[in-house]
Amino acid sequence: AAELERVFWPVKILGAGVPSFGTPIHPKWAQHFFDEGIARQELFGADPLLALNREHVYYRAANRCGLVAPARILWYVTKDGNFDGSMAIRACSRLVGIDVGRPKDLFRRYQRLGVYLWQNVYDTAGGSIDTNIMALRFVDTEVFKRPVTLAEAKQLGIKANFESPVRIEESIFHQIYRLGTGDIATV
Repeated sequence: AAELERVFWPVKILGAGVPSFGTPIHPKWAQHFFDEGIARQELFGADPLLALNREHVYYRAANRCGLVAPARILWYVTKDGNFDGSMAIRACSRLVGIDVGRPKDLFRRYQRLGVYLWQNVYDTAGGSIDTNIMALRFVDTEVFKRPVTLAEAKQLGIKANFESPVRIEESIFHQIYRLGTGDIATV
């Protein structure tokens, strides 16, 4: 099913066991990967080379939180007082790879795909070059026409606050995806 979703993107195959996860991302990173609305709130906006890439890497702590690939990611833009539009699910991507390793190795391998500078990767590792971190490789990001707020997600059955990646039942994924893409008007 994941291969069919790749070939026929943006098609989503339901009932075939493709896992879905809600994953938090800070607005300052979301703007470079997919969020034009947040990028417009910054003086210089998104890095055009990154914004136009099809494939990206996002670094996080090595705690897997159940993440597997291939999977779908619903990107939850976390709260930040400086950005309008946070605290909402704003995009959907295909997670194609998870790589766990030392920060220098991952940065060297994925530098061309990520927005993080070396200092950001080092900070993700808690300031240690010996601490494993995780690189999430994702592609085919669809920006939602309509962000799905945390309150709406909770009405649909999400119990988490997206402090780390959380598995999302397929029926809930489907409802969130339909709301975000504009296939249905309300929860």
